[in-house]
Amino acid sequence: MNTALVVRKARKWLSLGGVGGVFLLISILGVSAFAELPRRSLEMELEEIEGNQGYQVEVTRVLKGGEKKKPVVFKLKSNTWNAKLVPGKYELRVRTVDSRGVPGDWSPAQELSVKLPPSRPLKPQTGEVIRSEEAEKEKVTFSWQPVQGAARYKVQVFNQKGQVVAESTDSGESAALEIPVADAFSWQVTPIAEEEIEGDLFEQAARFEVYGGALESPEFEQIENINTELIKWKKVDQAIKYDYSLEALEADGKWRTIESRNVNKPGRRYQKPLPSGHYRIKVLAQADRRAPSKITIAEFDSMNLGTRNPAAVEQVKSEGSYGSKSNLFGFASYYITMVDYKGVSVDQSPGYETQYPAIGGTGRLGVGTWFGDNSKWGMLTWADMSGFTIKAQTFTYVSGALSGVYRYRAGGWGQLRFAGGLMYRELPVTVGMGDNISTQSKITTVGPVLSANLMRGLTRKLGAQLNLQLYHSTMGMGTPNGKENISDLSYQLGVMGSLAISDQMVGFLGYAYRSEKAGYKVLETPGFTPSQSRNDVTITGHYFNLMLEYGF
Repeated sequence: MNTALVVRKARKWLSLGGVGGVFLLISILGVSAFAELPRRSLEMELEEIEGNQGYQVEVTRVLKGGEKKKPVVFKLKSNTWNAKLVPGKYELRVRTVDSRGVPGDWSPAQELSVKLPPSRPLKPQTGEVIRSEEAEKEKVTFSWQPVQGAARYKVQVFNQKGQVVAESTDSGESAALEIPVADAFSWQVTPIAEEEIEGDLFEQAARFEVYGGALESPEFEQIENINTELIKWKKVDQAIKYDYSLEALEADGKWRTIESRNVNKPGRRYQKPLPSGHYRIKVLAQADRRAPSKITIAEFDSMNLGTRNPAAVEQVKSEGSYGSKSNLFGFASYYITMVDYKGVSVDQSPGYETQYPAIGGTGRLGVGTWFGDNSKWGMLTWADMSGFTIKAQTFTYVSGALSGVYRYRAGGWGQLRFAGGLMYRELPVTVGMGDNISTQSKITTVGPVLSANLMRGLTRKLGAQLNLQLYHSTMGMGTPNGKENISDLSYQLGVMGSLAISDQMVGFLGYAYRSEKAGYKVLETPGFTPSQSRNDVTITGHYFNLMLEYGF
């Protein structure tokens, strides 16, 4: 009788091919360790055929390279065969023996592979957490229990989706692999015999986690301090959420937490603008299985205009185009022109009138301050050195002022500034005509000075303004003849354009018309009747103006 061998069931450690005929049931009974290699116990159950006296099983070991060892024949009286085989490749044939004791034909040879027993993963062990300082990958050393007869070991690392993220085949008992950080993994090791037969896997893969290095700190984008409704920072790579808190500075100098929360997006938008004040924001980035970033802190001022009118908001945002953004600032300017000088002296009969044009100019240095961020009130002080030249003679005179300043945001019109204070001024008194011009003295006065400026931002860089200054020479400090001062009104009208060079520096260019006037009473002389009751000095000019303002 011809006999064929069929696999009915095979364990993982044993591979057997075949076709229909006689059925086999193969099961693991255990592992027995011998001096050379561990032998693996197996049981084969053949389909019982009625009238058979027994069975014969022929096993041939196939070595690496295809060489075959001498076959071994096992004679069975029942349909069950128990054997212990060294892991490796075999060829297996089966035949039946009839009731006369005559064996039948051998079944076709079939390959039988006996696998190596599993290797136990040692490190990383299940539940282990590896903490790395790296942002992308970490080199992890894997080690396992050796298996007799294994020529090599294949190590595979899987992510949570079951995808292989790293693998290697090594002859030793450990291997170092680069593993992505910030994830959970499982790993297993497969022993491989000389015949390239992969052994069994351990009953359960080892599971571990790799934590990555700290995230980059968030970087704030420009915080709009006018009607602040949105605070944004740049997205941090690998970050999935951000912890942030907003604090306000109280009058007692302490910080009060307004809100503290966790957000998924790199920013926070408020339903309405923050109240005017000084704020501090703290943000850190977080991610699963990564160290959080360092806390980023920023302080900013918020100005609540009380309106969302686009024109008004834009004007406030453009204030840097016509003035520095600092609370303390200094400025320097120079006016240059061809002045017209006119003086009338009637102390002597029949009176004397002096009138001529001259090249003149005024240099000014000043400093100003606002009493707080976004304060409407401030102070301003400046000093002028003026002069003009005629017939190779230069006449100089000084002035200075100290004023309080008030600023008012006029919606879409821009900003109005009003200043009021005291001014000290000198004007020269000259006598003569042609080449015979000489100075007698100066008229020195003190009085109130008022000014008004309408400033408007054209863009964030360019601005324009109109200005007016009035001075009343209320009190005399000195006159050429010692007589009383006569009060007069002087004024200046001007227009200027401005350019924001930086947040601290603004340049100005413009035109101004100035009329300065002073008078004093005529000297009373017995027998002399003057033609008028006062002596006068008037200096007028159309000035070209250059100015630079710098915020400290």
